[in-house]
Parts: sequence; structure tokens; C-alpha cells
Amino acid sequence: MRILLSPDAPTDRGAEYTDAFAGIDAIEGSGLDNPMGSPSQQAPQELAPAPVVSAPEAPASTPAELSKPKPDDFFNLDKFTPKRDEPAPAARPEAPKPEPTSIKQFREQYDLTKKERDDFAAKVSELERARSEGSRKEVEEATKSLKSEMDSIRKNAEELDTEVRYLNYTRSGEYKQKYETPLREAWQTALGDIDGIRVTDADGTERDASHHDIMAILNVPVAKAAIIAQEMFGAAAPEIMTHRRRLLELTQSRDKSISEWKEKGAQREVDRSKQVEGRQSRSRELFESQFSDYEKSHPQLFGKEDGDDDGNKLLDESDRLIRIALKGEGVDADMGYEDKVDLITKAQAQVALRARAYGRERLRVIRLQQKVAELEKKVGKVRSSEPGQGEGTSTATRMAPKNAEDAIDELPSAY
Repeated sequence: MRILLSPDAPTDRGAEYTDAFAGIDAIEGSGLDNPMGSPSQQAPQELAPAPVVSAPEAPASTPAELSKPKPDDFFNLDKFTPKRDEPAPAARPEAPKPEPTSIKQFREQYDLTKKERDDFAAKVSELERARSEGSRKEVEEATKSLKSEMDSIRKNAEELDTEVRYLNYTRSGEYKQKYETPLREAWQTALGDIDGIRVTDADGTERDASHHDIMAILNVPVAKAAIIAQEMFGAAAPEIMTHRRRLLELTQSRDKSISEWKEKGAQREVDRSKQVEGRQSRSRELFESQFSDYEKSHPQLFGKEDGDDDGNKLLDESDRLIRIALKGEGVDADMGYEDKVDLITKAQAQVALRARAYGRERLRVIRLQQKVAELEKKVGKVRSSEPGQGEGTSTATRMAPKNAEDAIDELPSAY
């Protein structure tokens, strides 16, 4: 039977039908088979169970194969021998879900499906949002990293360009931008204006004008240049003189800038030399001061002692090693450069090794001194506790007997 809805009933797909299903959910059993609600005369048909597909059984191993012993793999051959893949057991299909048999079950299934749909839509929306935010965050991080890298590259380029200005100004970016490019463009303009002009040499030969003709009026005073330009270029002489003035201005400006930067570079080198010399002088003074202070505060370690010739000799040898390693002094002037470098490097290695061993050796000396002090203390206790000869007389105060008779007289009265 087709159910007709009233005009006021909702017609949109997916709308709620809670009120409409409230009365229908009460229909039981085979209400779907008999729309009028009367009991059916036929017995309900039982659904046949779904056929179950059994997994294929693996072939059983023969007794011969089971009893056959496997030899020991002394050469690890199994590692290189391909093994036969065992067929995977067939997956048992899941039993189909039971179909709803009443409107109530249809209603429950509908609600469950709708909930799953809404949950799935929410998950999709969350994933889309996370992807959008993640992409935006990654772009921001990449942009920030790229900007930092570009700033570092720009800073290094500026430092290098500044260094180049002092060393060779003509190779700097500023020189090319302010002087080289404008001068080249001025020459190209001048050569373009004389293109097609015919000039006559002193011997009467006629030819095309070239840059040599412009150079001829550049290297002479302006009055003579005007005469040469009039004779050579005729009506075009005023335009050529304008190019001459522009080329001279750019050339003079370029040469002046090069000269200034040469002077700046020379002064900069002087200032740098003074700065380096000042730093080296300060380092030497600090080294000598620290050296002297430690000699005074720890004379038992760094100071010479009267009567200890061997120890003082070792200190002198160490001083020579320090001068070679740290100052480069005391090296034979006739030695070659490579030999000097090798000697200084070896001396530095010796200083480093001695500095490394100093702490441990110093600790060993302190431990030995402590042990000696403990032993001396024990010996002192033993000596002070030595028993006397009786009658309150200790061995330290007892006088030796003069003769045998005196010795007999000094024996205890018990004898």
C-alpha cells in the first residue's frame, strides 16, 4: 500500500520522521508481508543459511619428506636459495548481516546509518581543516626559513662587496652600476650617432667614421677638438662635441672614484695593521702577566730552587719549548719554511700533551703527599706509645748502665 503524505508533511529528503514512525514501530512480526495488519495464513518462510566456503586444505607431507633429514648448512646456502612460498589460507567470508524484518528494525538501521554518515562527514571536515591548516603552517615556516636564508645571503654579499671596494674598486657592484654601465651606454650612443658619416683623411681617402675619430677629439683641448670636429664631421660637429663632453665627464668621475677608493683601501690597511698589532700586543702582555703571577703564587711548581740543578734545567727546557710553540722564537734562521712549520707544530703538540697530563700527575703527587703524611703520623704515634723499662722510666729517659754491676742493680726487685 502506498502511504500518502499530507501537504503539510515535510518532503525534503533526509527529514526527520519521528512522529510518523512512532505508531508504525508497534507493528510486529510479518507486518511488512501484510500491509493491512491481518495475520497471514501462511507459515513464515525460513531463510536458508548462507553457504560457508571452507578453506582448501594444504597437501599433507608424505612420510618420506618428514623423515628425510635436512643437512647442516655449513656454507649458509639457505640464505641464497629461494624458498617456495606457501599458499596463504583463504580468508573465510564474513556472514552477511541479517536483513531487518520489521519497520522498527528498518527505523533502527536508518538511524544507525544516518549517524555513521554524520560521523564520516565530520571526520572528512576535520581532515580537510587539518590539511588546510597544516599546509598554511608549512608554507609560513618555509617562507620564514627562505627569508632568513635570503637575508643571510644578502648580508654576506654586502660584506663581500665592501671588501672588494677596498681591494679592487673596479670589480665591485657599485663601480659597475655608477660608472662602468653609464660610460658604456654613452659610448654606444655616440657611436650610433656617427654611424653612416663619411670622413676624409689628410691624404684625401674617404672612409666611415669610427671610434678612433671620437678618441682623437677626446685627447686634445676643447678649442682644438672643436676645429677637428668641424673639419671631420661638418654639420654634425656640435652633436659630436656634446658626446665628447658627456664622455669626458663620465671618464673623469670614474677615475676620481677609483683614486679615492685606492686611498681608502691603503688607509684601511694601515688601520687594520694597527688594530691587529694592538690586539697582539695586548695578548702578549696578558700572557706575560699571567705567567709571572703564577710563578709568584706557586713557586713550588714554577719557580726555581737553589740546589736543585736538575729541576731548574727542566724548567729552562720548558721555557724554550714555550717560546717555540707559542711565539715562534728560538728557531734557527737558516731553516726552510716547511722545516720551521714542522718544528713549531711539534712543539705545540708537546705543550698540548704536557698540559693534558698535568692535572692527573698533579693529582698523583697530592695523593702521595697525603699518604706520606698519614704514614708519618702513624709512625709518630707508634714512637710515642713505646713501653718503658718499669718504675715509670721510659726508654727515652733511661740512662745506659755504666757496667755490669750497675746493670744488675737496676733489675726489678722481683728478681
